[in-house]
Amino acid sequence: MREFASVAAAEAGGDAAVDRLLGLAAQGSLDREKAFYALGRTGSERAAMEIIRFLPSLQDSIIRCAALRSLATLTHHESREKDFSAQALEWNEWAKSLNKEIYNPRDWQVPLTPLNYRPH
Repeated sequence: MREFASVAAAEAGGDAAVDRLLGLAAQGSLDREKAFYALGRTGSERAAMEIIRFLPSLQDSIIRCAALRSLATLTHHESREKDFSAQALEWNEWAKSLNKEIYNPRDWQVPLTPLNYRPH
């Protein structure tokens, strides 16, 4: 039930929900995984940037998975790298790019593309 409430609050609150979710995503929080998943439902560029900022410090593979899934939801991109450090670097490069498009979580029809994909 708490996970449903987090996701619903994220979708309804959008960018305004980011601060609260970041508090729940802090080290040691029992709701950390749920908070990272919920950040992906905000449709917020700030949420994407904060997740990218967190990536290098994420040690738990379940939390990493939640963070990467949220980035895919927000950006409709995913890394094809196997190594997590390489994925974090790719996301950091994406954050520096000028072509950062963020999607609403209901935009499910937009396909995922590789993070380093450059259309011709």
